[in-house]
Amino acid sequence: MADGYGNQVGYWRCHVSAWVTSYTDTTDRIHVEARWQSVAAGWDYSGWVAATVWINGQQVNHTGNSGNKYINNSEVIVLSGDLTVAKVDNARNITCKAQINWNGFHPGSSSASCSVPVGGINYKKPNPPKNVKWSRVDDSKVNCTWQSNYDNNALKPWKQIIMDRRAGSNGAAVGAWGAVATLNWDAKNYRYTGLKKNSKYGFRLLARNQAGDSSHVTSSYIYTTPDPPKSVTAVKTGDRVVQVTADVSNTYASWVSLWRRVNGGDWEAVQKDGAHYRLAPSNGKCVFTDSDAPGGTLEYECYVRRVIYGDGSGMSTPLDDTLCSTAKVSNSVTTITPPLAPTVSCEQGAVAPTNTALVLRWTPNHPDGTAQTSAEVEVTDQSGDTTTTTITGDSTRWTRTASLQTVGTVKFRVRTKGLDPDWGAWSSYVEVRIADTPNITITSPVTDITTMPITIAWSIADVTGVSQQTVEIVDSSGAVVWSKTPGTGVRELEVTSSDYLPANGGQLTFRVTVRGGSTLTASTSTLVDVTYTPPASPTVDVRYDLQSMSAVIGVTFNRAEPGTIDQAWWTRYEGEPDNSPSLLANFYTVWEDEPDNSPSWLVPLSEGEWRPATTYATVLRVNPDGSEAVVMDDLLDGQQCIDRLPPLNSGYAYRVVAHAESGAMQDTLADALIVTRCCALNFGVDASDVLLLDGGYEISEQPALATEEYHFALGSDDGLPMSYDMSDLDNTIGFSTSYDYQWDDGDTYRRIRRLSRRYAYAWWRGVDGSRAYVRVAIGQQLAAVGPKVGLTVDMTELAWEEPNG
Repeated sequence: MADGYGNQVGYWRCHVSAWVTSYTDTTDRIHVEARWQSVAAGWDYSGWVAATVWINGQQVNHTGNSGNKYINNSEVIVLSGDLTVAKVDNARNITCKAQINWNGFHPGSSSASCSVPVGGINYKKPNPPKNVKWSRVDDSKVNCTWQSNYDNNALKPWKQIIMDRRAGSNGAAVGAWGAVATLNWDAKNYRYTGLKKNSKYGFRLLARNQAGDSSHVTSSYIYTTPDPPKSVTAVKTGDRVVQVTADVSNTYASWVSLWRRVNGGDWEAVQKDGAHYRLAPSNGKCVFTDSDAPGGTLEYECYVRRVIYGDGSGMSTPLDDTLCSTAKVSNSVTTITPPLAPTVSCEQGAVAPTNTALVLRWTPNHPDGTAQTSAEVEVTDQSGDTTTTTITGDSTRWTRTASLQTVGTVKFRVRTKGLDPDWGAWSSYVEVRIADTPNITITSPVTDITTMPITIAWSIADVTGVSQQTVEIVDSSGAVVWSKTPGTGVRELEVTSSDYLPANGGQLTFRVTVRGGSTLTASTSTLVDVTYTPPASPTVDVRYDLQSMSAVIGVTFNRAEPGTIDQAWWTRYEGEPDNSPSLLANFYTVWEDEPDNSPSWLVPLSEGEWRPATTYATVLRVNPDGSEAVVMDDLLDGQQCIDRLPPLNSGYAYRVVAHAESGAMQDTLADALIVTRCCALNFGVDASDVLLLDGGYEISEQPALATEEYHFALGSDDGLPMSYDMSDLDNTIGFSTSYDYQWDDGDTYRRIRRLSRRYAYAWWRGVDGSRAYVRVAIGQQLAAVGPKVGLTVDMTELAWEEPNG
């Protein structure tokens, strides 16, 4: 029941009440009542009343002026009505309405409405399609047709037609059902185009409406053209008996048909009782025994046959009603004959080292297809004696023990036996030369490397001679850093710094690999440390340019002056003049205008102490925080370099590193300090354009560390976020003067204006020694009085970048 109440007139109102009194599968009977209702106790009414009731927008009853009526303090049914409404597909609400007009005490009109729920049509599940037929078109398409079978009078309409499919391919089981098409109710046919070769398909069809699905109409399985067998193997099991096995596990074979040919002739069908023989599969294989095989070399080809519809064997189905694969041809077999000569090889090749076992392998050559039943290995040893070893079974490997492998030549040959009682033919001889591997000894270097160049020397013992040799230097990572293949008679090489310069403190492996005249190869190596003598400490001179707040660093190498070499420190080579220094050997050149015995690459510091000369120097600034920055590399003797960004009013240092040709290094530390009352901004890619900032300035910094805040589910009761430090810094630097500088001739104003319009970035150096790479904005305020200029600089600190040049 549904109720509704209308607007109040004085002390009364309209009350509508409605409900379903009866129903069928397609209709509902609805009753509605218009009721006059008093809403204040103690009031009685008299007068005439008129009323109207509606159901679903249709007026179902009406009464005009009723004449004088007495209505007391209660609710009175004034008018009622009934209407049968048709159901639709889905449940819905039917609106019922009533209106009362009163001409008595508190006259007026009141209307009310309510909604009565009614159900949808009570449909029944549909009938399935009838006369459903499936037909294979080709290996990619299947057609399906059917006739309508809906019954609207019985409340069994069709809304949709659903087609399902399940499939298997390549011999596998079929999968689960899955929908492949959803069609309109009036469809009568469908073409499925998703077929694949060598597959098996099932289809089913159903009708669907509001009440659900009909029963399925299911097809027999439909097949597509099969693949050929996975393999076809022919094995001769007797003089005139061949067993043929076709592996059809990759297909859905109904049967297999066989063809045979002899000695490469025409193919002929294998028949039984005058008809083409049909071979049914079992566990994925078809086995045929050709018990009266003809003599000669035989081959068999197999075709997989598949009945298009259904899962029966179809052995009696006409060939024209089946699908046929392409052919798969077997191996060839021959009536039982002695084997042909096998193919033989030695694992060690044509040359093998002494005291190493020799492994002989062979491949049988049995044209009749039978397996090896035994083999004979004949060996002619180093002395010329011959022995024969018989191997029973199908093993195709034989090993000659290492103790028999002495210097000389050994010959082998092999023959095999199959089912035929006679031995097959001998193989060709396999000849193996047995020799000693080369014996290598590295004689240099054997101690630490302290100077350049390096001498590599070695000796070789091999009666067969040397056919090739390779000398390599390998660093501690295993990489070959230097390599050379010298002539076969070379036993010593020199490595200069231009060829390869080892790093000081490293370890090197010197490796010599030799291939002897026997073609055998051997290798040996030695590991040595690199410990160079460092050069002399350089002399460092630091001067300051206060116009640009930069530093100029001059470097002088410490070298021997001409004539300071004391020949008394040298000893003589035996049989050589007194001026031949044995500690120098031949690794020196002469100074210009000096005697031939003056080595330019050594510097005498004191008696008995020798150091290599400096070839170049590196200048580094040691910042107040201990970090270092390269000011100049490859600085030569007597040269100088400029450091444009040293800190101000904070002690720092320059470390000058002297490099010798060998890679050894020596450094000197020079303290430095620039005292000034100025700050500085350096502009340009090389920081060479400098603006000094002096006077009554103010400097401000506003560093801010970035954080990230998160609210977590199930967090604390107060609900506040957690905060995480992101380690990111944002910093702004402000500079302003508290006085105005004089205009004078305007050069300063114009220069600052040029800098502010040309450069977006600069290097800032504060009076506290701080340095920063900044995004800079410079402002100037020109006043007529004076005239004078005010200056402000706003900076945002960026990640540090070194200047170029």
